[in-house]
Amino acid sequence: MINLPLLNNNIFLSKNDLMNLFENIGLSRSNPYFIVPQNRVSEITNKSDSQRLDLLKEIAGTSVYEEKRRDSLKILEDTSNLSEKKKFFFLSVLLGVHRVQARED
Repeated sequence: MINLPLLNNNIFLSKNDLMNLFENIGLSRSNPYFIVPQNRVSEITNKSDSQRLDLLKEIAGTSVYEEKRRDSLKILEDTSNLSEKKKFFFLSVLLGVHRVQARED
Protein backbone atom coordinates (compact mmCIF):
# COMPACT_ATOMS: atom_id res chain seq x y z
CA MET A 1 0.00 0.00 0.00
CA ILE A 2 1.08 3.51 -0.80
CA ASN A 3 0.21 6.26 1.65
CA LEU A 4 -0.89 9.53 0.06
CA PRO A 5 -1.12 12.25 2.73
CA LEU A 6 -3.90 14.75 2.17
CA LEU A 7 -5.04 17.82 4.08
CA ASN A 8 -6.85 16.14 6.97
CA ASN A 9 -6.58 12.44 6.31
CA ASN A 10 -4.67 9.80 4.40
CA ILE A 11 -5.67 7.66 1.47
CA PHE A 12 -4.10 4.26 1.07
CA LEU A 13 -3.79 3.00 -2.50
CA SER A 14 -2.43 -0.21 -3.87
CA LYS A 15 0.27 0.08 -6.51
CA ASN A 16 -2.27 -1.00 -9.16
CA ASP A 17 -4.71 1.73 -8.05
CA LEU A 18 -1.95 4.33 -8.29
CA MET A 19 -0.91 3.10 -11.73
CA ASN A 20 -4.57 3.21 -12.86
CA LEU A 21 -4.80 6.78 -11.58
CA PHE A 22 -1.74 7.75 -13.62
CA GLU A 23 -3.11 5.99 -16.70
CA ASN A 24 -6.42 7.85 -16.33
CA ILE A 25 -4.59 11.16 -16.62
CA GLY A 26 -2.56 9.99 -19.59
CA LEU A 27 0.64 8.90 -17.84
CA SER A 28 1.09 5.30 -18.89
CA ARG A 29 3.96 2.97 -18.16
CA SER A 30 3.68 1.66 -21.72
CA ASN A 31 4.42 5.15 -23.09
CA PRO A 32 7.41 6.58 -21.22
CA TYR A 33 7.57 9.66 -23.45
CA PHE A 34 5.26 12.41 -22.35
CA ILE A 35 4.95 15.32 -24.71
CA VAL A 36 3.85 18.52 -23.04
CA PRO A 37 2.66 21.26 -25.38
CA GLN A 38 4.56 24.53 -25.26
CA ASN A 39 3.50 26.87 -22.48
CA ARG A 40 1.33 24.16 -20.83
CA VAL A 41 3.63 23.82 -17.81
CA SER A 42 3.88 27.57 -17.32
CA GLU A 43 0.10 27.86 -17.82
CA ILE A 44 -0.51 25.39 -15.00
CA THR A 45 2.08 26.96 -12.69
CA ASN A 46 0.57 30.41 -13.25
CA LYS A 47 -2.93 29.27 -12.30
CA SER A 48 -4.35 30.22 -8.95
CA ASP A 49 -4.59 27.64 -6.18
CA SER A 50 -8.32 27.20 -6.72
CA GLN A 51 -7.83 26.69 -10.46
CA ARG A 52 -5.15 24.04 -9.83
CA LEU A 53 -7.45 22.36 -7.32
CA ASP A 54 -10.23 22.29 -9.93
CA LEU A 55 -7.79 20.77 -12.43
CA LEU A 56 -6.78 18.07 -9.93
CA LYS A 57 -10.43 17.32 -9.18
CA GLU A 58 -11.10 16.95 -12.88
CA ILE A 59 -8.11 14.64 -13.34
CA ALA A 60 -9.01 12.51 -10.32
CA GLY A 61 -12.64 12.23 -11.39
CA THR A 62 -13.88 14.04 -8.30
CA SER A 63 -15.88 16.51 -10.36
CA VAL A 64 -17.74 13.61 -12.00
CA TYR A 65 -18.48 12.17 -8.54
CA GLU A 66 -19.73 15.54 -7.28
CA GLU A 67 -21.98 15.95 -10.33
CA LYS A 68 -23.45 12.46 -9.90
CA ARG A 69 -23.88 13.11 -6.17
CA ARG A 70 -25.83 16.32 -6.90
CA ASP A 71 -28.00 14.45 -9.39
CA SER A 72 -28.61 11.65 -6.87
CA LEU A 73 -29.51 14.13 -4.12
CA LYS A 74 -31.97 15.82 -6.49
CA ILE A 75 -33.58 12.45 -7.29
CA LEU A 76 -33.71 11.66 -3.57
CA GLU A 77 -35.37 15.02 -2.85
CA ASP A 78 -37.91 14.51 -5.67
CA THR A 79 -38.68 11.02 -4.38
CA SER A 80 -39.13 12.32 -0.85
CA ASN A 81 -41.50 15.05 -2.07
CA LEU A 82 -43.50 12.49 -4.05
CA SER A 83 -43.67 10.25 -0.99
CA GLU A 84 -45.00 13.13 1.12
CA LYS A 85 -47.66 13.89 -1.51
CA LYS A 86 -48.73 10.25 -1.53
CA LYS A 87 -48.96 10.20 2.27
CA PHE A 88 -51.09 13.35 2.21
CA PHE A 89 -53.36 11.86 -0.47
CA PHE A 90 -53.67 8.58 1.47
CA LEU A 91 -54.56 10.43 4.69
CA SER A 92 -57.14 12.53 2.80
CA VAL A 93 -58.76 9.38 1.40
CA LEU A 94 -58.68 7.73 4.83
CA LEU A 95 -60.28 10.80 6.41
CA GLY A 96 -62.98 10.75 3.70
CA VAL A 97 -63.66 7.06 4.38
CA HIS A 98 -64.01 7.77 8.12
CA ARG A 99 -66.41 10.66 7.41
CA VAL A 100 -68.57 8.43 5.19
CA GLN A 101 -68.58 5.68 7.84
CA ALA A 102 -69.51 8.24 10.52
CA ARG A 103 -72.49 9.44 8.44
CA GLU A 104 -73.67 5.87 7.95
CA ASP A 105 -73.69 5.24 11.70
